[in-house]
Amino acid sequence: MSLLNTLLKPVRATAGAILGKGERVSPQLEKRRLEICGNCKYLFLPTFSCKKCMCFTQEKIKYSLEKCPIGKW
Repeated sequence: MSLLNTLLKPVRATAGAILGKGERVSPQLEKRRLEICGNCKYLFLPTFSCKKCMCFTQEKIKYSLEKCPIGKW
């Protein structure tokens, strides 16, 4: 995989969440998901992205059809 593809992987994951991953969840559910991700060993803090699926976590948690790659939510 090229460096460009590696760098674009999280952008593609986030774009997918924004473009077609269901309705927005409630603010309460969004907060709960954020708490779960915030305590996860796979969270990469500098960019607040997931080391498993490479998504930008703060965007992914907002959509109803999105799922945690390790099943935490």
